[in-house]
Amino acid sequence: LWFADGAIFPFVEASPYVPGRIYLAVGTRQGAQTLANARLMRDLLVEKGYRLGKDLCWVEDKGGTHNERAWGRRFRTALPFLLGA
Repeated sequence: LWFADGAIFPFVEASPYVPGRIYLAVGTRQGAQTLANARLMRDLLVEKGYRLGKDLCWVEDKGGTHNERAWGRRFRTALPFLLGA
């Protein structure tokens, strides 16, 4: 979300709702700006029509960081959600 100075945000704002499932996760220890960006993206996706718990899975991992161990923990939630299991 930080890449290219947040260029993805205006792109998402201008894009229509596209049916599908989105998994979005962030660790609370990834830094204040990263957490704010992830929350902003969550809110933009909800405004587009994605429904939390239905086609948008939002995970705010309390104490989570940005590394393989944290991603591995979150993967247990991501994969079943994305596959519709």
